[in-house]
Amino acid sequence: VAEHIFNVIYLVELALRVAIYRIGYFHHLSSYFDISLVAASSLDLYILKTMDHGANLKILRTFRLLTTIRSFRTGRLMRMVGGLRVLVKTVLTSLRALGWSLLLLGLIVLVFGLIMCELVQVEIGDPSIDPEVRAWMWTHYGTATRATYTMFETLNAGSWPAYVRPLMEEFGWFYPVFFSVYVIGVVFAVKTIISALFLKDTLSAASQDLEELMAETTRKSNAYMAKLRLFFEEADTSGDGKLSEEEFGSILE
Repeated sequence: VAEHIFNVIYLVELALRVAIYRIGYFHHLSSYFDISLVAASSLDLYILKTMDHGANLKILRTFRLLTTIRSFRTGRLMRMVGGLRVLVKTVLTSLRALGWSLLLLGLIVLVFGLIMCELVQVEIGDPSIDPEVRAWMWTHYGTATRATYTMFETLNAGSWPAYVRPLMEEFGWFYPVFFSVYVIGVVFAVKTIISALFLKDTLSAASQDLEELMAETTRKSNAYMAKLRLFFEEADTSGDGKLSEEEFGSILE
């Protein structure tokens, strides 16, 4: 039902645009894109779904995949919703910084994971230690992969004590100190810096968006003033720089 409702809305929108802009509507390539989307959607809803199931389903499925591009029509909403436009623009402009941030964070987690894996090897191989403790240590830190993933899980600041308290109770304060350095340096410092950088990018994108909006408003204002100036220049037939009542009345006629 929702598909039919949205398709009717698209059809009405297309009809209104053609009725308002007339031949001028077909002067833009985006208009043909909209027409193809509406045509594909209508064909899919009202023709393909009623065809015989014995037809070539591969062709029908391929065509139906093409109709999924209707979702790109939602891009228009971003021109209307300022906050969404700023958010999308920030994400796109921050992809490079995001990549480097993830790389840095991944390297730090990998280094601490490798160190932690080496530190616990002696305890894991010590038969005098409780087997349950050794099994727990192996599960979380027994290999480089396990230790790195455990250190990644501790990026959630509220969960890291669960990964260090058994070590503290069994071996003393060395491991808690090691984890404290990791949590303070990575969870609190690095993640906070990355968040601050993204906040800076967001504010910068919002500021740039406001500047573009003001520039667009200025351009429209200048264009309107130019039209008014041309109007009064054409109305001033005497060329004295003033518009008399007779000249104003003649231009209105």
